[in-house]
Amino acid sequence: MMMFRLVIISPLPPQKTGESTYTVKLINKLVEIANIEIFAITGKEANPLPEMGGRVHTVPIWNGRDVTYPLTLLRKIREINPHLVHVQFGPDKLIYGGMFGEVMLILLVLLQLCGIRTTVTSHSTWMKDQVQRRVRTYPRLGVFAPFAEVFFSIYMKLLDLGTNTIQLSTVCLNSELKRVFLKEYGIPESKILEIPHPCSKVEKVIEPDEAKSQLGLNDRRIVLVFGFIKPGKGLEQAIEAINLLSNRYPDILLLIAGKPVGAEGERYLEDTKTIVKKYSLEENIRIDSGYIQDKDIPKYFSAASIILVPYTESVGASGPIHNFAGYGTPILASDVGYHNQESLDSSVVTFRSRDAKDLAEKIDYIIGNPETAKKMGDTHKQCAKSQSWIQGAKQTLINYRITLRK
Repeated sequence: MMMFRLVIISPLPPQKTGESTYTVKLINKLVEIANIEIFAITGKEANPLPEMGGRVHTVPIWNGRDVTYPLTLLRKIREINPHLVHVQFGPDKLIYGGMFGEVMLILLVLLQLCGIRTTVTSHSTWMKDQVQRRVRTYPRLGVFAPFAEVFFSIYMKLLDLGTNTIQLSTVCLNSELKRVFLKEYGIPESKILEIPHPCSKVEKVIEPDEAKSQLGLNDRRIVLVFGFIKPGKGLEQAIEAINLLSNRYPDILLLIAGKPVGAEGERYLEDTKTIVKKYSLEENIRIDSGYIQDKDIPKYFSAASIILVPYTESVGASGPIHNFAGYGTPILASDVGYHNQESLDSSVVTFRSRDAKDLAEKIDYIIGNPETAKKMGDTHKQCAKSQSWIQGAKQTLINYRITLRK
């Protein structure tokens, strides 16, 4: 039987994007379950992947800052002569080029003109109004916000032209995101596939009291916000909610753990610290703003009573929800976007985005109903098993077969 040749274009570690770790896990499982040879085209700074018996090849030739990279990649892809090219698409302007990764669209159109089948996983699925709001935040580009919807409609037309199929990163099949996307952009439904975000296996769980002791937080009721610190994280609402709850629960502690991203992240971190001082909440809020090493992650999640995902902006499936569901800790998330309410078989409790009072009420509800909280955690753990990376790889292969028939 002939081996299936696949090109995957994606950032890889140590590049700090969600697609980096996602792609590594996907490649590992695809090679485990399928007769496949994978060429991973990635950035020049990427670490080589394990070759896995000569079936995985790292091709570090991609420089997103070079607007001519589509020609460089096209030459290499034609040399490989794959059955399919799969792009893991952010889009991050520093990785993919342009403002929203539009340089990658040129490569996709060129591949189509050469008769090479392509599929794209859209990890960040923007609707027109979300694009307009984002453009308004850019100091130099804010004046163009009224034209953002027109620009993005053209962008999506090019994505349509450059692909045989588009895989939306969702949290379930037949998702609300897919329904809204089809209505928004008018791309044929037969072309739009879904790839639910898999859940990672939790390798180590520590007894809660021991984990708290390791963190120096004995006898505290911990609400954990984990991940990169940057605007849109929703830390303002989390702090305001803790302010509303601190008298009722003197032992409550909001633990913010993660590294700020770039200059914007550093400014956001300083603004966050200012809000903490404003409410005099130094005893109820701790910020661990350094890089959290993998070996230290279990103690944060094992110590938590609640995992909080308070984003005020969301255009993709939440990594923290799916990567850490296996700890069995109740997850509380904002209702922003089209993902959180359907995540983990709809077992995630949601609150109104940007509404600190509603967030405080939901935290109070989880604390005050321990049996309900345990049932939530048990459902999360079950989803982590049933929505594994093996299942994600199997669904990816199904999507490949559909794409090859186009």
